[in-house]
Amino acid sequence: MSASEKAKALAEQAIGKVKKEVERAVGNESATAEGSAMESK
Repeated sequence: MSASEKAKALAEQAIGKVKKEVERAVGNESATAEGSAMESK
């Protein structure tokens, strides 16, 4: 895995984590699942 691929994966994980927490706070379960999926990449 190249450095740019690693950076992209880390960015997607961070976005997924933020999205999951925001959606959990507002009660949107389907988007919370999507955030979890992004975080696990």
